[in-house]
Amino acid sequence: MNIFGRWFVANVVGMTVGLGSHSFLAHGFTGLHGNTMTPAQWITHIVSFGLAAAIIFLCQRRSAPQLFQSGVAPVLRASALATLAFLGVWSLVGIPFDILTAFLAFGLSLGLALRNRTKQAVLVLAATSAAAGIITVGSGLPIAGKLIAAFGGGLAGDATLWTYIGVVGGVSSGLLGSFALRRILANDSVAKVKVAAG
Repeated sequence: MNIFGRWFVANVVGMTVGLGSHSFLAHGFTGLHGNTMTPAQWITHIVSFGLAAAIIFLCQRRSAPQLFQSGVAPVLRASALATLAFLGVWSLVGIPFDILTAFLAFGLSLGLALRNRTKQAVLVLAATSAAAGIITVGSGLPIAGKLIAAFGGGLAGDATLWTYIGVVGGVSSGLLGSFALRRILANDSVAKVKVAAG
C-alpha cells in the first residue's frame, strides 16, 4: 500500500477508535452532562480527549514516518493542543464549534510535527483538517438527534454519535489530507526520496 492508502486507513482507524472511545471514557464513568460539567467530568474529558488526540496523531504519524518527527514530544503537544482547543471552545461557545476547533488542532499538530516544516505546509495540513471538520459537523448536525435516539439515547446514543464523527471525520481527513500530503511531498525532495525508497 502506498503512502496515500496508508494515510487514508490511518485516519479512518485513528479517528474512529480515538473519537469513538472518547464517549465511553468521558461519559461512561461520570455520566452525561449538559452545558456545565462537574470537576470529575472535566477530568474524564481531559483524559479521554487527550487520549483520543494521541491515538489520532500516532496513527497519522505512523502512516508517513518520513514526513513527521518521531518521539514523545510531538504526541504530547498534539494531545494537549487538541484537548485545550476542544474543551476551551466548548466552555466558551459549545457545540459544534468545539468539534470544529478540535479538527483544526489535529491538522495544526501534524503541521508542527513535520520534519521539514514550512508555513505553507502547516497551513495546508491545518486547512484540510479544518475542512474535514466542517464536512463532519455539516453532515452530522442534521441527523445527530435522530442518530442518538435510534440507539436509545444515553451513553449508547452518545457513543454512536461520536463513532459517526470518527468515521466521517476519518474518511474526510483521509481524502482531503491526501491532497495536503501530495503538496508537501512535491515541495520536500528529501521526503519524496524516502517515500519512493519505501
